[in-house]
Amino acid sequence: MIHDIISDSVIAVDSLLGWLRSQVTCYGLEVEDIGDAFARGDVLCAIIHRFRPDLIEYPSPSEENVDPLEIAACRNQVAFDFLHNEYNISPVIF
Repeated sequence: MIHDIISDSVIAVDSLLGWLRSQVTCYGLEVEDIGDAFARGDVLCAIIHRFRPDLIEYPSPSEENVDPLEIAACRNQVAFDFLHNEYNISPVIF
C-alpha cells in the first residue's frame, strides 16, 4: 500500500513537472525540478502571464541591474499577491 502511494506521488510530480515545462518553454525558461520552478519566481510569473497576460507583466521591466535574489523575491511577491487577490489563495510557508 505505501509503495502505491509513493509511486502515485512520483507520477504526480513528474506530470506536474512536465506540465510546467510545457507551459514556460515559450518564455525561454527551463525547469529542472519542482523546487527550482518556484524558488526563482520567474516560472510562477510566466504561468500567470501565460493564462492572464492582462494581470501581470512578464518579464518585469525593472529587472536590469538588480540582485537575482531580490528579483526572485519580487517575482514571487507579485505572483502571490495576484493569487491572493484573484483567487483568495494565500502562500503557505513551512
